[in-house]
Amino acid sequence: MAGNRKAFKANPATRRAYRIAFLIPVLAAVFLSVLLPLLSDPWEESGDPVPSVQARIAASIAEGFLENCLTLSRSDSLCLIVDLVDSLAWISIRGVPVREFPVTRIRLSPAVAGGIRSGSAVRWISGPFAGQKTWSTISRTILHVKKAPRDTLEARRNLREPRIPVEKADVYLIMEYDRNLVLEIMQTERAGLPGILRRELIRSGHHLTRSWRETRRLFSGRLPRHALWIRIGIGRDDARALRRALPKRPGLAVRLPAQEDPGKE
Repeated sequence: MAGNRKAFKANPATRRAYRIAFLIPVLAAVFLSVLLPLLSDPWEESGDPVPSVQARIAASIAEGFLENCLTLSRSDSLCLIVDLVDSLAWISIRGVPVREFPVTRIRLSPAVAGGIRSGSAVRWISGPFAGQKTWSTISRTILHVKKAPRDTLEARRNLREPRIPVEKADVYLIMEYDRNLVLEIMQTERAGLPGILRRELIRSGHHLTRSWRETRRLFSGRLPRHALWIRIGIGRDDARALRRALPKRPGLAVRLPAQEDPGKE
């Protein structure tokens, strides 16, 4: 035993071989326990991943949309809610949907699409939009709230009142709101020649009116405003009901899609 120890001390090659054999498992343990974990993300499994910029913009838009709906629900007036994410719109009063209708066509102006990508649209939709003026191919009928008749005599008198005939013309709406929003509503059904002529007449009249308005702003020393328009397509009957039901200056809440595409047809 003592001879082997003296031989081990006397032979450097043997000592080197033993040291290498001892260091190999030590280095392997250090690599597996210290160096290898550094190659992975320490926060990868500690919770949910950090959302992207577009995800944060979409969350802010959705939050603002819900707040606007809550604000409009405090009003006694009918309002319009447009959800471009779920392709759905509805007429609401006191937060209760009166009539829902699908949105089959969506188109955003390049300025609105750019605002969504940059996140500036979040501030633009902060608060419900207030209606200012509406152009339409059909006339608006004022709604009358009637109470139930107390007896048969009163019911018979109500039958003698003239009924409003149902209009079957093609529907096209241009609704102006504050913050330079222009909501354009078109029917999805193919319009006839009279409907096309009325639509182009309404569109040209709105364009000339807005151009003259912005020209006057320029002459008064103020910069002209850029129109931020949203174009949606709904059914003819839904568009007609929307025109009949909404007040002269309806409130509006819009949920914008968090996407780079200006729209879909």
